Amino acid sequence: MKRILLLLLVLITVLALPACSNPSDADTQEERTSVSYGKPLELAKGEFDATFTEYDGLKITDIATLSRTDDATNIVVQITYTSDHGDSVYGFEYIKDEYGNWDILQQGEDVTIDNLVKAD
Repeated sequence: MKRILLLLLVLITVLALPACSNPSDADTQEERTSVSYGKPLELAKGEFDATFTEYDGLKITDIATLSRTDDATNIVVQITYTSDHGDSVYGFEYIKDEYGNWDILQQGEDVTIDNLVKAD
């Protein structure tokens, strides 16, 4: 009797495991939401290269992005770099106008994701 009860418990547990791994509706919705940072990233890299043309040994070590709005019309691109002048972070904040064009709102060493999140 104990073996049958133990076998039933194991069987129930095994059958219940797939139910635990199914994504909820919230997870599925989050996966379907995709934000494209392509154009702001491209613009930021171009502006970054133009701003730091005189720096020797310039190398981008990390790029981070943040959308400040749900519809991804206000995007921050933060570039971490190393160079012969030292290591630092430089950021760009872009806004998308009604025609789909991206304009720079601000740029500089103080335009970082941390600083702009704290400003909200």
